[in-house]
Amino acid sequence: MFALDDTGSGDSLASVLASPLLRRETVEVVAGPTQRTLPGHGFTGPLDFALIDGPHGFPFAHLEYYYLYQHLAPDAVLVLDDVHIRNVNDLFRFVRADAMFELLEVVHTTAFFRRTDAPTFSAVQDGWWEQRYNLRVWPPLAGLSPGGTLRAMVPLRVKERLRAWRRGYVPIESRPRDR
Repeated sequence: MFALDDTGSGDSLASVLASPLLRRETVEVVAGPTQRTLPGHGFTGPLDFALIDGPHGFPFAHLEYYYLYQHLAPDAVLVLDDVHIRNVNDLFRFVRADAMFELLEVVHTTAFFRRTDAPTFSAVQDGWWEQRYNLRVWPPLAGLSPGGTLRAMVPLRVKERLRAWRRGYVPIESRPRDR
């Protein structure tokens, strides 16, 4: 269990550890910010369960996912809490579209996924074109029109500046000032 040691601010870690429902002999506690503890942790085997409910600012939920997904065994359960928060919802939409996961249920603001037997996406290669989330963009991304070429999606003002730059023109506001 990766958890922030929140002694003095509600102490939820101590509450979890004191629960009679926890089989303490099956849990290793790694205390500290997950942004620091997950990257250096040496997992010794596959995980059957992972709950992502750490810091909610970007990119922390995504970082937790990155360091956990590659260790999830087929049929493992992945839980994303607080999917109503935009940053976590972005991750939820990605995982929901990924072939590695099947959405089981969303209960209030918590999503439950089952790890499928799809191959684990490489943690070091690119392969973005293999991820279902990246195959179709609808609704269009902010600032991009649906369909068309990338050239057609570049705003006219940017195109005009690029053309001027190619001709060697430097806009007045970009020229060095005489002092």
